[in-house]
Amino acid sequence: MRAIIQGWEMGIDQLVLPSNIYASGWVPHSWLMPHCSGVVHHGGYGTTAASLRAGIPVLIIPHIADQFYWGQRVYQLGVGLKPIRRAKLDTNGLVFSLDRLLRDQGLRITASKLGEQIRAENGIENAVRLIEQTFV
Repeated sequence: MRAIIQGWEMGIDQLVLPSNIYASGWVPHSWLMPHCSGVVHHGGYGTTAASLRAGIPVLIIPHIADQFYWGQRVYQLGVGLKPIRRAKLDTNGLVFSLDRLLRDQGLRITASKLGEQIRAENGIENAVRLIEQTFV
């Protein structure tokens, strides 16, 4: 299994990482995620939106604010695993979850279908139409 670690730049450069893990620094999620088989992230709305749009399975490790909501929502939609609170995260649980994230075909199919639906939407056009209907 290969992995890309993004963010947390101050600590990453001090880690000794195996050759199958690459510390990328900042890369646009809109470019990166469509190239990924799955994603593990904190559950911020932007990262969640990018992963849903890419149509890939998600594991959220929430620790503050709306991240708990997005973790639960992704799980309810059937496009991600049950979120793991950061305080409950351990090596065995993460290994098990990563394996499931990459091998669960039902999860992969559901995520792919949702990604197709999201990519087919014209969000800006719809937003403008709704605003004009409401206020013009």
